[in-house]
Amino acid sequence: MRPTKLIMSAFGPYSNKVEIDFDKLGENGLYLITGDTGAGKTTIFDAITYALYGRASGENRDASMFRSKYALESTPTSVALSFTYSGKDYYIKRNPEYVRPKSRGDGFTTQKASAELYLPNGKTIDKPKEVNDAVIDILGVDYHQFTQIVMIAQGDFLKLLNSSTDERKQIFQKLFKTQKYNLLQEKIKEDFLEINKKYNSLKSTIMQYIDGIKCEEDENLYLTIEKIKNDEAPFIDVIPLIKDNINNSEEEEKKCQSELDKIDGEIEEITKILTKAKTLMDAKKSIKKSEQDLLKKEEEKNKLSLKVEEAKKEYDKRDDILNEITQIEIKLDDYDELEKNINEEENIRNRIDDNDKLFNKKSLSKDKLEEDIKNIEEEIRSIDEIIKNKSKYIEKKSKLEEEKKDIDTIINDKENFDKTKETYENLLKDYKIKSEKARALKEKYDKGNRAYLDEQAGILAKNLIENEPCPVCGSTSHPNPAKQEFNAPTKEELEKLKSEFEKAQEEERKASEKAGEVKGSLKEIEERLNKLSNDILNGKSLEEKKDDVDNLLNEVLDKISDIEDKETTKEKLNQSLQKNKDNLTKLKDEIQNIINSKLTDETMLKNISQRIDNLKGNLKYENKNHALKTKKSLEQTKKSIEENYKETNEAFEDCKRSIDEIKIKIDTNKEIIKNSEDVDITKEEEKQTYLKTEKQNLQNKQKNINLTKEINSSYLEKIQSKLKEQEKVEEKYKWLNALSSTANGTLTGKEKIMLETYIQMAYFDRIINRANIRLISMTSGQYELIRKTSADNKRKQSGLELDVIDHYNGSKRDVKSLSGGESFKASLCLALGLCDEIQSSAGGIKLDTMFVDEGFGSLDEESLSQAIRTLSSLCEGNRLVGIISHVSELREKIDKQIIVKKEKTGGSKVIVEV
Repeated sequence: MRPTKLIMSAFGPYSNKVEIDFDKLGENGLYLITGDTGAGKTTIFDAITYALYGRASGENRDASMFRSKYALESTPTSVALSFTYSGKDYYIKRNPEYVRPKSRGDGFTTQKASAELYLPNGKTIDKPKEVNDAVIDILGVDYHQFTQIVMIAQGDFLKLLNSSTDERKQIFQKLFKTQKYNLLQEKIKEDFLEINKKYNSLKSTIMQYIDGIKCEEDENLYLTIEKIKNDEAPFIDVIPLIKDNINNSEEEEKKCQSELDKIDGEIEEITKILTKAKTLMDAKKSIKKSEQDLLKKEEEKNKLSLKVEEAKKEYDKRDDILNEITQIEIKLDDYDELEKNINEEENIRNRIDDNDKLFNKKSLSKDKLEEDIKNIEEEIRSIDEIIKNKSKYIEKKSKLEEEKKDIDTIINDKENFDKTKETYENLLKDYKIKSEKARALKEKYDKGNRAYLDEQAGILAKNLIENEPCPVCGSTSHPNPAKQEFNAPTKEELEKLKSEFEKAQEEERKASEKAGEVKGSLKEIEERLNKLSNDILNGKSLEEKKDDVDNLLNEVLDKISDIEDKETTKEKLNQSLQKNKDNLTKLKDEIQNIINSKLTDETMLKNISQRIDNLKGNLKYENKNHALKTKKSLEQTKKSIEENYKETNEAFEDCKRSIDEIKIKIDTNKEIIKNSEDVDITKEEEKQTYLKTEKQNLQNKQKNINLTKEINSSYLEKIQSKLKEQEKVEEKYKWLNALSSTANGTLTGKEKIMLETYIQMAYFDRIINRANIRLISMTSGQYELIRKTSADNKRKQSGLELDVIDHYNGSKRDVKSLSGGESFKASLCLALGLCDEIQSSAGGIKLDTMFVDEGFGSLDEESLSQAIRTLSSLCEGNRLVGIISHVSELREKIDKQIIVKKEKTGGSKVIVEV
């Protein structure tokens, strides 16, 4: 990549458009970028890097800082770069985001960042991200590689030379894309941590299971568990002991069950004896109670017989009640018709009353509407008279506003006049000072010039010989030769005086021009102010005139506002008027409808009243409700008679069945007590209670034994399962631990070198080898860089640190011990070695230009020459190398130069010299 032309506009210190034609520098060789401090030398590098990647050449500068503080607000900020790559021409243009004046109207707006890339095939890419991707694709390097290979910014030399392993690791990771190795070692570490966590979790789980085993303190199992807790025995030792414990529990459980079976047999025999004794006792009690119940039921039977006869008499009357119910049901429809007509009669009467009330209400509303319409029409006529004067007030408002504008102009001119007058007075004072200074310097120069000329004449006169011609006038006679002036200035001092005098004269001239320009402006303002004051004020003071105009304008504005309010009111009144007229028409129609409805209802009322009288004459009861209540009462009486008859018969039959059942029960119990023997129930119950207590104790014991067996069996199964799982995990744990320690540089007693660092060491060794080719030459064979093979501190990461071999005394020491000049040489060679290695590893990308922004001030003359020779060697073939430096010797050694100068008016300019 070789830049051919760079155009910067309002960029950094360049206030206007600045164009640098790199084609003038040729296709190879060194060129120098020099000039005033802060003039914008580094900005040239920034502009090239920004054009390509949208970023500055150094990390400490941001694209948001590129807008020139010297530029006019209307000057756009942009960078355009033309460059060639592999014989093809490209053009790229960018602008950063910045604030600019609006194209229309007042105020400011944000100019968004943009980018355009014009390709050799005529295609254009105009999206910043796509432009960035295309540049990387064309050049084959990204921003970070570009700033290491092509454009080495200030401070990056020593940063690379003195970096620690961790710092250099980050640099190499970006340049040589070793992130994948870092990801691999992190993945191995994560896998180990995961298996380590699983392994420890298994150990913890097994220990929890062992801790849950139940056993007595005098057992071998208990002692073994304690040893395992103290890490004195392996987990596996507990397995056979748990099995023994389970077998012992099973034997104990069988013994308990045998004793329980024996007790159950004894309890069963006692239960049979007690059951038989209780049955005999219950039978005797039952006979006595049944005989008493039999007497009561016989008495109840006699009473129920009388009730049955009475219920039969009532049951015979139910036919008359049923006939009356039937008659009521036949007339129910007539009661419905009667009720319907009565309700309809009531509704019609209510409608007639409502229509009478509504007719009166609507009539009143009609009268009110007619009155409102009349009032609104009168108010509209009154408003129309007021609105007629609006145009007169608008015309008056326009004239007053013009007067107000003229008054404001006078006020502004007065303020401007005072400021301009003050400026003029200050400029006049400045002119007088500079005029006096110029006069004094002229006198000093004239005096010095006379002295210098006198001295020159004295020198010539000193060598005059009588009768020999004067070299000035040719005369052979020298009656009054000039005297030599010994206090005269030298030619250089005289030139300096002349320069100071001419500079003062120029400053005097500029001061005079500035004062003259301001004086002219002051006169223009004064003339305009006097004309306006005579035309407008009419003898009044400015404040009085302003108050008069403001008051009159406020009055006119109030009048116009009132009229506009009236116009709004009129519009609303017109809307209200039309609405009222519409409502009046509607109201009249509604009143006529009420009258028609009333006549119809009066006819219907007469017909319905006649039908009601006819229905009432044919019905027994007052209304349907009364008839239904009577029907319901008759039905309930009928139902009560039927239910009483049924219940009385059922009770009589139930009583008869109960007497038969009691007699059977007495006979059964008498049969039970025949030939039975007496038993001591209390003694048998005491014996039974004792046996049950013994049984409960044995059951509790058996339950505890069984619980212990189940718990230990469960834990035994879990422990065996987890031990098998642990055995598999432990194998993976061992080899993954070794792999993680190796890849992440954590092997005990070894140097802390990670996998990624190990890969980077190979690159670093090649970089050092390339750097030493130049460093040995630049230092006349004294110094050679070497990578440290052992760490100063085995607790820190190592592998990418530098030592230096001093071949003059055979010592090896830390590279940080080099002096300033020596550090610069080593840094420069290391940076160039890095450039070579990156280009090689990046697939032989072709970069025809290199830029170095670094101070050469720490080098002596010989070292500077060596550095120049080293950089010149880079220019073999078609490569340009640009250097930024203030060192004056470089200006003498390098012919091709880009000179950056500060302008007195702000901003900078660029001159290309070849």
